[in-house]
Amino acid sequence: MALPKHASTLERVWHYVYLVICGLIFLFLIAPILIVIPLSFNAEPYFTFTPKMLSLDPEGYSMRWYDLLLTFGMQVPEAARDGSWWADAWNNAAWIKAARNSVIIGFFATILATTLGTVAALGLSRPGGLLSTWFTNKSGCCCDTPRCDSTCTLDPSRSCPQREHPRGCCPTD
Repeated sequence: MALPKHASTLERVWHYVYLVICGLIFLFLIAPILIVIPLSFNAEPYFTFTPKMLSLDPEGYSMRWYDLLLTFGMQVPEAARDGSWWADAWNNAAWIKAARNSVIIGFFATILATTLGTVAALGLSRPGGLLSTWFTNKSGCCCDTPRCDSTCTLDPSRSCPQREHPRGCCPTD
């Protein structure tokens, strides 16, 4: 977002300070990910950067942790990776069960949220409906202007008895 030409010097300085603060917050949030991902390819049994990893030696990197995650919970994880191994993985691997549960729960949560959101939107958009009377003023009538100089939009025969009131809604007579 560019600064307008009429921005003062203080506004320009604050804009760049704000950008630096946002950049530092982003770095603070993303730094753990930037450290953990390379460490996940470590060939050693401990969670640290080894000299082989730092020198970019291929022997310092391994997929052992991903293999362990893939085979966790399987009956025969050391078997040859053929059709029977994949069948065992799909039926017994812990991450497959967790992923299946997440997809099922996500599907039904989406259906429920969409249904409830649609019902709420319809209820709030209809004047005089149950939801719209719960979330508007007691008279169910709001004016077009904050000072309420005009007649009510829902009932043109009513006019506001007061000149000023909160949020521009017509109070009850």
